[in-house]
Amino acid sequence: MAATLDIAILAVGGAYLLYTAMVGQSDYRQFKAEQTTQARQAFLRKQLIEGALSGAGALLALALKGRLSTLSALPPEFRAAQEALNQPAMAIAFWSVVAVFLVLMVAPLFVIGRLTNSDEDVDRARKLMAAQPLLARNAAERFWGWLLSIDAGVSEELLFRLVLPLSIYALCGNLGMALAVPLAAFGIAHLYQGVGGVIVTGLVGALMLGVYLASGSLWVVMAVHALIDLRAVVLLGWMVSAKARL
Repeated sequence: MAATLDIAILAVGGAYLLYTAMVGQSDYRQFKAEQTTQARQAFLRKQLIEGALSGAGALLALALKGRLSTLSALPPEFRAAQEALNQPAMAIAFWSVVAVFLVLMVAPLFVIGRLTNSDEDVDRARKLMAAQPLLARNAAERFWGWLLSIDAGVSEELLFRLVLPLSIYALCGNLGMALAVPLAAFGIAHLYQGVGGVIVTGLVGALMLGVYLASGSLWVVMAVHALIDLRAVVLLGWMVSAKARL
């Protein structure tokens, strides 16, 4: 019975991944072509609803497995990975990567902040806005960006860092596979951003997995994920739109 449930969870997860990989690309291409804020907000709302549904499905899967306790404590299945990450050499390497990541996160804020009100810098800001469609362009889009960022932080971490790894481990007993396959799935789920987006998202997913194992808290990694998205969609959007005089 337990194996059947885990197979069903993975089947539904695979179907969701296929949907996001195929329909997501079409939706995103249309979104990039949209110029009206009403259409852009409709896309953000759709993403929010889909994310909320996936999060609710993941929570239901945990309940059916009788593993709701893993929301507040690292599953015993993941302890070996946590212990390996906490070894001195691995810990130094991991936190060094985190430090580099933080620098890369903050650097664009300083670059954009240094833009002036000259026509040349305004043009640069507008080109950046056009090149990054997900940047929120006004207060209404920032509102949906806030909700979407929080929703993604909760639902994606719940699904890719907890539910899918637990089900894979239950079926194969291999911790490496249980952690690696959802990482690959996390990257593929962002295929609509192109191959580069898949690679970057996969690397960020690996970082989020490290944060989860290091902290032992799903809530911590959910918060970190949400903050990363808020910075990318809302904060950068607000800064660039201000410089672009939008």
